[in-house]
Amino acid sequence: MFTKPEIKLLKDFYDHCAFTCPVSGEEKTSNWNQTYWTFEQMENLILGEEEYQKAPLPAWLFEYSKYRTHSAACRQTNRKRTMLNTLRGNKEFPDNLLVCEVGYGVDVVVAMIAREWKEIRCYDRSGAFEKGLLEFFVEQHGLTLIFETSISAHFRFDEIKKNTVVVSNETHIGVGEPSERIRNNEKLIYLRNGEVLDKSNMPKTTEEARRTIGRGWF
Repeated sequence: MFTKPEIKLLKDFYDHCAFTCPVSGEEKTSNWNQTYWTFEQMENLILGEEEYQKAPLPAWLFEYSKYRTHSAACRQTNRKRTMLNTLRGNKEFPDNLLVCEVGYGVDVVVAMIAREWKEIRCYDRSGAFEKGLLEFFVEQHGLTLIFETSISAHFRFDEIKKNTVVVSNETHIGVGEPSERIRNNEKLIYLRNGEVLDKSNMPKTTEEARRTIGRGWF
């Protein structure tokens, strides 16, 4: 799936994440650890799913074994691979990108491999990720990347004026007004877990979200 230069880029990004690590105190004590989960996804992408599944469980996984397994990492990383294929296979897509709840930027580096982008916007609830994102993607690789501190429920999707691909992988957009902002903006192509989602079918209630799409909308 990846060429040798692309694997090198993934490894460089992995190393960069290892040196930035803005782990919050809350993250260390909660059932979600963005830093370690990022490392797992990157190892999966670099090794490939088959080799990754054979790899020994890292020490952190025993500490957080109640909520993370290799199978979960494979499932979510495969959505990155689906996104890669979707972006590669749709040459007519606009060259502006918005990444929801960007974290360290795994979705950004995968999108960067898929194609060239005129502008990349991204947001996350934690501003701690901005420095690392700008260092790797802007300073080291010359991308035009704009970071904003926000949560999905408050992000103004309705104010985007440029034709844009929106990437939302395992993202808690929310039903009601937040999803309406995406649905009603004709400038947006919406990728949900790697696949193009028909915006007219976006759920309007939490019950509908659970039934049709699953976790991530509420």
